[in-house]
Amino acid sequence: MCALCARPPKKRGLVLDHCHLTGKIRGFLCDSCNLGLGCFDDSITMLRLAIKYLQRTAKLPSYPERL
Repeated sequence: MCALCARPPKKRGLVLDHCHLTGKIRGFLCDSCNLGLGCFDDSITMLRLAIKYLQRTAKLPSYPERL
């Protein structure tokens, strides 16, 4: 199971996630979660901004939660 979304991996299996600054291993992630973190450059600030954006636009038609 993915350490972030807790879902089983799809076709590609799990990947070993690590911090690019320290090299420290963080856990096994599905490809989607690993790519998502990478697209946000592992930035907590950017992820918080993404959450605020989604909350702000929640009145628009949205996709159902995947969890």
